[in-house]
Amino acid sequence: MGSQNKLQPYKYTMKTVAAGSSAGICRNRFMMYMIPPKEALSIERLYCHFVMTFDAGIAAADRKIESIGIIDELRPFPITKAANYQRRQTVNLQADANRRVDLSIDLTHLLDHDNVAYEESVFDPGVVSTGYTAVEIKLPDSLVDISNVGALVLWKIDGLFTTIGIR
Repeated sequence: MGSQNKLQPYKYTMKTVAAGSSAGICRNRFMMYMIPPKEALSIERLYCHFVMTFDAGIAAADRKIESIGIIDELRPFPITKAANYQRRQTVNLQADANRRVDLSIDLTHLLDHDNVAYEESVFDPGVVSTGYTAVEIKLPDSLVDISNVGALVLWKIDGLFTTIGIR
């Protein structure tokens, strides 16, 4: 066989971020922001795996994930209004008999590929800027003022970024 040459002007970087260990969840909207590589030019793919167990005090009809989405602004909690760029997918995933929801979903179709702003300290209350890619989970509106909605078992996000180079 002859030598094959594939032109790849930019390198790809895969990044994974995860949270879990039964951390408590309050309110009905929450987000996770994955800090992209410093040299990121675009985000090409985004995959999310989310597992939570609802508290026993939550009504059975409210034990569901209504939607998952991508937002481009990072604010301190609670998130009280819609972000500048917001694309959502309705999932209406109901919890099973053990009060558990398990959602694995490819979010690539919701991305704005240019939203790769880099920020290490995202919760400065005086700064609201755009250009980020954060994943937001939305539960029913009836849970907006509930302080113990459930426990986060696992939230994992995998992102594939185009970068200038890996340093």
